[in-house]
Amino acid sequence: MIHINRVFLFLVTIGFSAIAIARDDSDEFIFLNSVPAAGESLPGLKVVRLWFSRVPDPERSSIELEFAGKTIKTYSLHTMGENDLMSFVRDELEPGPYKLVWIASYQQDRSISGEIKFDI
Repeated sequence: MIHINRVFLFLVTIGFSAIAIARDDSDEFIFLNSVPAAGESLPGLKVVRLWFSRVPDPERSSIELEFAGKTIKTYSLHTMGENDLMSFVRDELEPGPYKLVWIASYQQDRSISGEIKFDI
């Protein structure tokens, strides 16, 4: 009898674990990947692209670069419909360490932010 209870408890645990893994958490909004990648060293940069678990709202999002105490704005922030934000860098960037600072909004009350350090 004890063996049957253990097997039953094990099967119930496996069942609940499978449900938790398979469920779609539609409210989850997280950062997934970027170009440039964290710690990357590049010869130059013209396009910044960030990927998320949901399509962000470009109207309420932002992407900027920081270099030597100055803020460098990016232009034409938009989405390509691939759960991403994409923006352009107009000018040639000087060699050195940069920080990409971003804010991404998904819904009226859902925003996340982060920074990515890279080098030119």
